[in-house]
Amino acid sequence: MPASAAQTLLGLQALIGSESRIPLDPGWIAKQLFDGMPLSWATDRIERDVLVLEDAGHVVTWAQDGREWLALPRSGPAAARHAPSPRGASCEPPSTRPIFIGLGEREREKERESARERALARVQAENRESSDRWALGAAERRPRKPPKRPRILDAPPRGCADHPNGTVDEECGPCGTAADIRKTWLANEKYLDELVLFEESQATQWEDLGRDTF
Repeated sequence: MPASAAQTLLGLQALIGSESRIPLDPGWIAKQLFDGMPLSWATDRIERDVLVLEDAGHVVTWAQDGREWLALPRSGPAAARHAPSPRGASCEPPSTRPIFIGLGEREREKERESARERALARVQAENRESSDRWALGAAERRPRKPPKRPRILDAPPRGCADHPNGTVDEECGPCGTAADIRKTWLANEKYLDELVLFEESQATQWEDLGRDTF
């Protein structure tokens, strides 16, 4: 069940209380449950949530005596439909015309179908928005390009062919030569990296200067 419909169900349970039923007036119910919220938004939510709850069997609605009613199926729909009218003025809706009252059976069904279509379109739009957010988050978490290979992995060996990792246990002329070659290579690569950064900064400065000039 959507979280919105579950919240509305709790509100309806509290609103009905010990009463057997209440008039199905979305505008009046919206004022009772969402006081302070925009009425059009709250009314639209009540229409959508009541349809969801009725389809799931959590509430029952029916037409009787020229008006629509809503009840909780505590003893089944038949018992709810024959229950007495609610007591007290607090359960009577204002004089505004309920959305389904006065309509024929065919017109009521058309209105319900239209409300279902609006609810379905809204749910689908919200689901697409949620999916887009997840897809965007997943794309941001994925690396945009493979990591750069460290230069040191391509450096010459530390030692000679007999001591590829170098040696400290014995003197080896070829190892000393290999170590010098490695140090020279690393120094040259470091200088190259620094020179690239310098050239990039110079190019950026020229671009900024060109924009300021023109």
